Formats: sequence, structure tokens, C-alpha cells
Amino acid sequence: MLDNGGLRRPVALGPVRVRLSGVIKGESDQIVASVNAPTVAEATAALHRTARVNGADAVVQVSSDHRRTTLATGPLSVQTLVEVQAWGVAVAEAEEPHGDEAAKPERLPEPDAGA
Repeated sequence: MLDNGGLRRPVALGPVRVRLSGVIKGESDQIVASVNAPTVAEATAALHRTARVNGADAVVQVSSDHRRTTLATGPLSVQTLVEVQAWGVAVAEAEEPHGDEAAKPERLPEPDAGA
């Protein structure tokens, strides 16, 4: 089954991508938890926010990548760079034609004969 973001008539607006990064500081033998490290959930939420700000109704075919790279910053100090990327396709609901109403011109009111 094709995921269409819950839309009846989706129209693809184009690709959307976000990248979050942060640094975890810790000792050489253990990693200390940090609020600076982004998560996949945060990247996915940022992806949906970015798409909605740009006029999309949903994001389909969402994927993500989570990478950790250890950086040696000194003889006894280690930092870990965390990068999270998320990407997908922004879609919007297609406007449905209104049939005969769209083809009919709007009628102007008749002028008042008594005035």
C-alpha cells in the first residue's frame, strides 16, 4: 500500500531535508549523557515542521541517518560529534475541481428598476 500521508489526492511538492548536529563531551572511558545530542525523533519533527512552513500538508517516504564520530581533543579528553539527518518528500492536497460551478461566470445583481 502506498503511503500518501493521509491525503486523498496528494501532489508532490519536492524533497525536503534537515540536518541536526551536536557535541557530547565526556571522559575517555565513558560517554556522559548530554542534552546537546540530537535524536532521530527531533530530526523527524523538524522535517515535518520545515515542510509545513513551506506549504506542505504532509511528508512521505521519510528516512533518517544517525552518525557518531569520536573527536580526540587532547590526551585525556574525548568529544563525540553526533549528526542526525532526516529527509522525505513534501506533499500537499490537490484542489478538486468544482465541476459546473467552476465553469459558470459569476452573475451580477440586476439593477433595481424602481430607483
